[in-house]
Amino acid sequence: MATFLLDYDGTLCDTLPAISATVQALFLEYGEPVPPSHEIQALVGTGKTLQETLIKLASRHAPERLAQLPDWVSAYRSRYRDFQNQVELFPGVRETLAALHGNARLVLLSNKSEQAIYASLRHFELERYFDRILADSEGQPSKPDTRVFTHRLLSWLPDLKPSECIMVGDTASDLQFAKNIGARACYAQYGYGSESECKDIGYDHALERFDDLPAIPEYCVYFKGPNPVTDSG
Repeated sequence: MATFLLDYDGTLCDTLPAISATVQALFLEYGEPVPPSHEIQALVGTGKTLQETLIKLASRHAPERLAQLPDWVSAYRSRYRDFQNQVELFPGVRETLAALHGNARLVLLSNKSEQAIYASLRHFELERYFDRILADSEGQPSKPDTRVFTHRLLSWLPDLKPSECIMVGDTASDLQFAKNIGARACYAQYGYGSESECKDIGYDHALERFDDLPAIPEYCVYFKGPNPVTDSG
């Protein structure tokens, strides 16, 4: 059975408006220069964790605030809830997850906080489609660290092989993780990542839309019978 490792921001959901609004509101509240949207997007497109992103932004715009990073992280997560109504699913996500559910393992693998992930999944009623949800959690490794596979995934499925995994994401972090563990990689080119950086790392497939996913050959190898998405009508 194929195991899809699915990124969230920029792959399943268009979260950039909510992230940008939260970051800018945070800097404004602390009385610091507000980072421009294009700068925030570029950092979001790297796939880094919230902590890493805020460190970069604070280093550029408010270096004296770096010692307060834990407070900024906590404040960001609290304020993000105010902007979650700006988050939207990318086209075809719900239908594709529903069709793949039961025909493949679906693992949500994100560097976004657990709190935000679960709130968003409940809002869109997507939680039931996933066999496992792994998000950013204190003390746990994040993509592209190979320990995400060796410590977090294998503790759940000890016999899981990298060759059975297909990492689907829009950033260099996602593709590097796939390369690090020896999994296949699908680049969600409609997302936020840098196309040149992703090409430099390499990938097996590029997705123009999320609902192109069931047509990739690696999935068809594992799924026997009519394609649950493309052959549904």
